[in-house]
Amino acid sequence: MNFFKRAILSIKSRLSKTLLLFTVITTICLLVLSGISIQTASKAAGVLARQQLGAQVTLKVDTEKMRENMMSQRESSASYSSGTPAPDKMKPSMTPVSTEYINELLSSEYVEEYLAQSSTSLLASNFTAVGASDEEDTTTGESTSSNMPQMGQGGKMGNMGDVTLTGVSSLEQTSSFRDGNINMVEGNMITEDTSSNVAVIEEALASQNDLSVGDTITVGSTSDESTTYDLKIIGIYASSEDFTEQAMMNTASSPYNNIYTNLDTISTIKGSDYENVVDSATFYLNDPANVDAFIANAQENSSIDFDTFKLDANDAAYEQMLGPIENISSFAKISIYVIAIAGGLILTLIIMLSIRDRNQEIGILLSLGEKKPKIIAQFAVEILLILVLSLGASSLLGKPTSNIVANQLLSSEISSSEDSNEVSAQGIPGDNSGKGMGGGKGGFAGMFSQTSNVEVIDELDVSVSGSDFAKMAALGATISLVATCVPAVTVMRLNPKNILSKHS
Repeated sequence: MNFFKRAILSIKSRLSKTLLLFTVITTICLLVLSGISIQTASKAAGVLARQQLGAQVTLKVDTEKMRENMMSQRESSASYSSGTPAPDKMKPSMTPVSTEYINELLSSEYVEEYLAQSSTSLLASNFTAVGASDEEDTTTGESTSSNMPQMGQGGKMGNMGDVTLTGVSSLEQTSSFRDGNINMVEGNMITEDTSSNVAVIEEALASQNDLSVGDTITVGSTSDESTTYDLKIIGIYASSEDFTEQAMMNTASSPYNNIYTNLDTISTIKGSDYENVVDSATFYLNDPANVDAFIANAQENSSIDFDTFKLDANDAAYEQMLGPIENISSFAKISIYVIAIAGGLILTLIIMLSIRDRNQEIGILLSLGEKKPKIIAQFAVEILLILVLSLGASSLLGKPTSNIVANQLLSSEISSSEDSNEVSAQGIPGDNSGKGMGGGKGGFAGMFSQTSNVEVIDELDVSVSGSDFAKMAALGATISLVATCVPAVTVMRLNPKNILSKHS
C-alpha cells in the first residue's frame, strides 16, 4: 500500500484529530485571508479617494513648517525684555511662489492643465460692495461696515478691504469654475491672453451697482487710500458658493465681492516685490494614480525649496478620508505575521503530539521496510488533504468573515479617532485658525486653516479576489508543510527495534 492511500485511511480512522486539525487550519486560513483581503480593499479605497479628490497638486507655502518656525521664534523672543521690541522676523510673511518653479513643473509628462493665482483685499472706490453699509462713501471708498479692525504690521489697526481681487492664469481652471460653483453670464473669461487692467465681477455686485460689460470700476489700496486702480469689466459671472462665517463679518470674504483679473494686473497692484511670483499654483494631472509619481519626480529633479514650499495633493482631506482605513490596513499586515507564526506553532505542536501517539504505526512500517521519507510524506499528504478541505471552507466563508472583521475594526477605529478629535478640540479653545489676518497686499487670511469638509470612509467593501486566495493558499501550504517537517525530524531518528520493544 502506498503512502497516499495510507494517508487517506489515516484521516478517516482518526476523525477527532482530523476535525481538530481542520478547525485549526481553517481558522488560520480565514484570518490570513481576511488580513490579505483587507489590505487589498484598503489600496482600492485609496485609489477611489484619490479619484474623488481629483488629480490635482498645489504648490504653496508649507504652513505647518511656517507655524513651527513662528512658534520657535516666539519662544526665543521670550528672552527679550518687555520694553524691547520683538525682532522683525516675528512678523508673519507669506513667501510667494516663483513662476520659475511653475515652469519647471509644467514640463512634467503628468501635467495637463494648471492654475496660477494670487489675491489681495482692496477698497471699493466708485461702487458699493455687496453687503456693505448704505452709509459708505463711494468717493473716498471708506466703509462703515466692511472696515473691520485687524492687526496689521506693527500691531496697528488696519483695513481689511471691501472686495477681494484674485488674479488667475485662467478663470476656467479655478476650483469654483471646475466644480460648477460659478458660471459665466455675460462677456469673456480671464485667460493667459487677457490684457491687463480688466475685471470679471459677480452678477449680484454688477446688479447692485448698475454695472455692465464695458464699464470701469475703481479699487483702492487698503494701505494708501489715495492709490487707486481702474479696471474695465470684460465679463460677469454668477456664484452659487455658500457664505462662510468670515464672509458675514467681512465683505471682502463674500463670494459676491470676489473680482477676477489677470496675473499681470494683480502683480502691479501688489507691488514690485510680486513680479514673476504668485500665491499658489495648482497642477491638474492626467490621472489620479500619477499624483505620487509627480510629487516624487518634482522633489528629486526640480529646484523648488521644499523647506519653504510643499506640493499638496489634498493630503489633509486624503488623510481624513483614509486615516482609519490605513490604520486597520497596518493592523491587518501585522496580524498576518502574528497569525502565521502563532498558527504555525500551534499546528506544529498538534502534529508533534499526533506523531508521538503513532509511534507503533511508525515502528511497524519501518520494520516492514518502508522508507522514512515516505512515512514523512504520508504525514505531509494528510495535512495537505485537510488543507484542501480548509481552503474549500475558506472560499465559502472568506468574504463574509473578511467584511465582518474589516467593518468591526473600522468602526472601532473611527470611534477612537472621533474621541481623539473631541479631546484635541477641547484642548484648543478659541482657535480661529488664523481668521482675522487679512487685508493689505497679499494678506494672510486663513493661511493656517486646515479644515476640510470631506467625509471619512466609514465602510469597507472587502471582496476576496483570486490573487488574495492564491496568496492565502500558498501561505497556508507553507505553514502546513513547515509544521509537518519540524516534528518529522524525530521520525528520522527512530529505530524500529527500539520502538516495538518499548511498546511491548
